[in-house]
Amino acid sequence: MKKLWSMVIMVIMSAALLLSAYTVEGADTALNFPNMDWKMGREEVMQAGGFTEEDLADYSAESQYSSVLIKEGYEVFGAESVYTAFELFDFGSGKQELFCVTVNYPDDADMGHVLEEMEKAYGETVSDVAVYELFDPLVAASTGQLYKKDYAQSEHVKIWSGRSVSEAVPKGQEDDYKRVWQEKSHPEATRSFQPGLNDENWEEFSQNAKMNVIFWLEEGQDVMNSGNTLCFLALNQHVYDEVTRRIENQE
Repeated sequence: MKKLWSMVIMVIMSAALLLSAYTVEGADTALNFPNMDWKMGREEVMQAGGFTEEDLADYSAESQYSSVLIKEGYEVFGAESVYTAFELFDFGSGKQELFCVTVNYPDDADMGHVLEEMEKAYGETVSDVAVYELFDPLVAASTGQLYKKDYAQSEHVKIWSGRSVSEAVPKGQEDDYKRVWQEKSHPEATRSFQPGLNDENWEEFSQNAKMNVIFWLEEGQDVMNSGNTLCFLALNQHVYDEVTRRIENQE
């Protein structure tokens, strides 16, 4: 239970610290969470997942811009989870949308079977991925620099990733995306979409940051001390969609 609560707190904090739609050609729909897509709101997520408000754990959370829906005992890829956390956030469009799903399995879960099912769904894994964190008190918050963490595939870590941001940005509009990506999700937000991002490091960020990332973690090895876990993250996909919306609407 201690591990569960620490994970829930981390999930809620990540949603709250996001600095603070519309389907576009840049969407990497192949990396969706099963039976869902990244444009779904709260009601749509529950309907697709086959659960209601009454089925949610008491430690689910909701605020003006973010929500965390916790469903205990949810089956994902043939194995029942201890809990599955669905995170939603309003990136500026006025609607909270699904951007992250964390699945935590019991210690005796057959993660080999889960991996087999994921390979059927998502194909081959990648050797490594760079994830640009939203918040780190020693880096982005203090120095204004990007905070990047590199993850490599191993026996206990498997990774799938979509296109890079630079591959998604339309040719000839790079300067527009560079400018708007440095804006805030909401006027009252204290940080930009990506803390530490500026004109000088935009090229590095856009070439390395992926639109979508999926992690399969056995015993939380090398990534986070969270047991057997899956993490589906579409943060940059949502920022891309919101940036595209603002550019097209000339906001």
